[in-house]
Amino acid sequence: YSHRKCDLSVIKEGARIIDLNEGAGLRNENGNLIKDVISGLDPDVIIMFGLHLLDVETYDIPTYGVWAFSTENNEFPGEPVHGFLEVIKHKPLTNTVLEIVKADRSENEVIYSSRESTYHYSVTVNRNRVFWRATLILPRIIEGLARYGENYLDQLKERQKEIRTDTGLLSGSYSFLTVLRDLTVHIARVLALGFNKLIYTDAFSWKLLTDIRKDSNSFSDNFRSFDTLNPPRKMFWADPFVVAENNNYYIFVEEFIYRKNRAHISLIELDSGGRFIRSGKIIERPYHMSYPFAFKLGDSYYMIPETSQNRTIELYKCTEFPWKWEFERNIMEDISATDATLFYHEEKWWLFATVDRTNGISGCSTELFLFFSEDPFSGRWTSHFLNPVVSDESNARCAGKLFVEDGRIYRPTQDCSVRYGRGFNINLVTKLSTGEYNETPVREIKPDWNRKLKGTHTLNYDGGLTVIDIYRYHGRLALK
Repeated sequence: YSHRKCDLSVIKEGARIIDLNEGAGLRNENGNLIKDVISGLDPDVIIMFGLHLLDVETYDIPTYGVWAFSTENNEFPGEPVHGFLEVIKHKPLTNTVLEIVKADRSENEVIYSSRESTYHYSVTVNRNRVFWRATLILPRIIEGLARYGENYLDQLKERQKEIRTDTGLLSGSYSFLTVLRDLTVHIARVLALGFNKLIYTDAFSWKLLTDIRKDSNSFSDNFRSFDTLNPPRKMFWADPFVVAENNNYYIFVEEFIYRKNRAHISLIELDSGGRFIRSGKIIERPYHMSYPFAFKLGDSYYMIPETSQNRTIELYKCTEFPWKWEFERNIMEDISATDATLFYHEEKWWLFATVDRTNGISGCSTELFLFFSEDPFSGRWTSHFLNPVVSDESNARCAGKLFVEDGRIYRPTQDCSVRYGRGFNINLVTKLSTGEYNETPVREIKPDWNRKLKGTHTLNYDGGLTVIDIYRYHGRLALK
């Protein structure tokens, strides 16, 4: 991650540049020059980087206010920089907030917030991830404001009031001794993590847990009593999707081969009692495949496996259920999308997918994008105008198919804070339309029923069978 100074005047030819440091200066007691110059520009928005002393009347000049990021929230010399305390206090998430700043700073309105998984090994890397996310936020909102008008901004404000009441920003008085104490504890934690990496590999040992409860239309949640489906040696099974058909159960999985460092899609067949019959490969490509989202439309089954390594969202059709599948078409191309999940609601198909637009710097689990179409096979998808509809690494990425209970829509999501595959959540979808989207977390699930487990990140059920995946670290000397 490199940092270098740039001359902003060369970014856009013909841009008007006004040096407010000449004459009165930004921090001079006489702020009239600044106010008069800005007023003459008749700006829609003022974006303020850093802490500046503006004339009180300046805040009322732009049509949509003065905007500032929480990354510039240092009000006093020597105050810890944004993203520093999150690292040394070992917080799971680092927040970025874009807000409309008021003159008295007491009633700031949050426009947008994003929660990035904290990188605990480096303050610089952690801050760089946050800054990359910030570079995406501003252009999107400016474009949305230009395209949709003031109503768009009002909706952003209302959504922020609904999704979280806290910003998660760390504040308070920090003495040298306090910071030194927290830093010492942090170093000890990092050393312990480093020691664990010497013993355990980074590769996960995923396996499946299943439970049959045919008298219920909901998923089983007594995970302690689930049965274990162990994969063959030298591979793991993850991302299970279950289909109940022909009095049997068919579980489609990511089958990861350690020696190839790549996965394909496989099928596990169980009988009506959940007993293993057989397993085998069904789809393989020269790139990584996972998250085999399977669904039925008409009399045919289809699948959208994750193929972000190929920068595609691909659709496959089952020509002979359940073992033969053929490539049908690319739903989207030139997109780094993970865990695409379809849902049919109010005569439209909705496609949920986490999309990475930071070139891998901030990962692919933070921003959830929503698209809709009347025909999932047409290739014509409309991006939701509030995209990304979720920007939170602890709650954005899909963890299985959406389901409906008692007329309510629920979306399972992955908690990728701290580490990938930490756990999953169940969210209640409270708004889903072409003009609105919102969801509320109603349950958090971590694999705390077994001390040896490290994580879980997929939930699916059908025909009374519930299946999840779980993992543990395996030793570097273990034979796989």
